[in-house]
Amino acid sequence: MHSFMMAAADSRRVCYKGQPLRRANGRTRMSGRTLWFVACVGAATFLLSPVAHALRHQAGNGFRAKGLEKPQEVEAAVCKEDVAKQFTASLSEAKRKVSLECAGQQPTAVPELTKGFVCPTGISSLAECKMPTEDLAGGKKAVSLSELMGGTVQPPVTWVDGTPTETDGKKYELSFPDAPLPLLDSEFVTGCKAASGKECTLTVTVEARKSAAAGQTVYCAYGKLSNEAKSTVTMTQQNNTLTLICGNEAINAVPQPAEYTTDYCADDKVDAECKKEKFTSFIPGFQSAWWTENKGAHNVTLKIPPEHFPDSPKTIHLGCLYTPPSPPAAAISQNAQATNQNLCKVDVVISATESSATSSTVAALPGLAVAAVVFSISFLM
Repeated sequence: MHSFMMAAADSRRVCYKGQPLRRANGRTRMSGRTLWFVACVGAATFLLSPVAHALRHQAGNGFRAKGLEKPQEVEAAVCKEDVAKQFTASLSEAKRKVSLECAGQQPTAVPELTKGFVCPTGISSLAECKMPTEDLAGGKKAVSLSELMGGTVQPPVTWVDGTPTETDGKKYELSFPDAPLPLLDSEFVTGCKAASGKECTLTVTVEARKSAAAGQTVYCAYGKLSNEAKSTVTMTQQNNTLTLICGNEAINAVPQPAEYTTDYCADDKVDAECKKEKFTSFIPGFQSAWWTENKGAHNVTLKIPPEHFPDSPKTIHLGCLYTPPSPPAAAISQNAQATNQNLCKVDVVISATESSATSSTVAALPGLAVAAVVFSISFLM
């Protein structure tokens, strides 16, 4: 930025050169000085414009430093022989497949895709991506796709050989299983490397799963779009459990509020600042032992004995909070935007005991009977 400011300053100094205005045939002609002034003002305006800033930013970003061509978004990336190109792809619940084709004689795919590895983001060239068995000097270790998925997918996620569209070359296909996607948004890189050294890259963005309820269990996730909607679980005397799966071995997330074994959130904040109330306020005799924790599975379960359900239905608010690793200084300003995605909220409807509901119905029957008799007499008269 400093160099561009200096250039803009130098361009202003040039404006003082040129000849004074002269008149010809009664008209004022634009001198060299004026022309220089107009030109350098235009140049300075461009250098300080958002467009120039974007170009400078683009030139300093990894693979983008090799050229200003915008990556092409695809589902099937075809890397032509000895052609440098950049592709991008997205995987989500709606889009679970992507493929990479390396054309030419004996192309090299980076890393070894059929072994289930991909390159981490932040590399400036495929040469920096190293298999775990290689010397990491000056490079970064390739990552396992199964680890990217959270380490819980069986069988492991991997690329498989496909049928190339061209005679020479290799094609690799990746299809995410029906198992849930990762808990966090993630990104990885792969590509083809020609004998000449030219690289064709494919950057894949993986969208995290949505937080959702399945029966009496809530599965929380923390991607950008994971928590746009809240989950709801209804507890009854027949279905008297609630399980919150907050994270996994790679994602450290904890139930909310922190005092969840005794308190719940009465409002929708579901964090340290929510309005907390005691379970005993509507369930006399509530015991914290009704909550059990399974640290290995990163979940907690509430089981209310059928005889302890309240006389009136009650909606409470619980959730899970994910705290990401300490962000770099440049990302601190984004923390406020990330707060909502890191909080998985759950509305829990605790139904009234059936005896209470039955009593209410029975209590209403005499009134209905009297009304029916009055109606019948009126009709006969």
